[in-house]
Amino acid sequence: MELQNILMVDQYGGNIPMYIARFAMLYVVVFACPLCVLPCKDSMEELIWGGGEFRMNKKQNFLVTFFLICVSYVFALAIPNFGDALTILGATTNSGIGFLLPIMYYLRLEKSKPRNHPKKILCYLIFVFICISSIIELFTFVYLKIYPKVH
Repeated sequence: MELQNILMVDQYGGNIPMYIARFAMLYVVVFACPLCVLPCKDSMEELIWGGGEFRMNKKQNFLVTFFLICVSYVFALAIPNFGDALTILGATTNSGIGFLLPIMYYLRLEKSKPRNHPKKILCYLIFVFICISSIIELFTFVYLKIYPKVH
């Protein structure tokens, strides 16, 4: 197994179970994607349309859902392997959910304290450090994709 990727195993050898498995995975991803996009669409509806009595009509709902699904499929087609997807998610989503959002929530809860409070200063420093680390990781990832190492 030279490629270390189960999806590429015996790609040209006519292995029927692998073709069935790939088709089944394609089927699951294509039909599960709209359900995964639903929370994102609902969040957009709350942010853009204000929620409550102002809701998207059927045409807007369809267009927003279609747009989100198309964007997710473009990303899926553009990212060549699982390792690259994890690298991108680690530098963006993981940093945001694990560090940046909790810091923002804490600062919002402690808005009565002065800006020069030691805990707030520490939060600002960690926030800047995480942002810089994420940018460096994304830059390094893109740089190595554009200029791969020559062996």
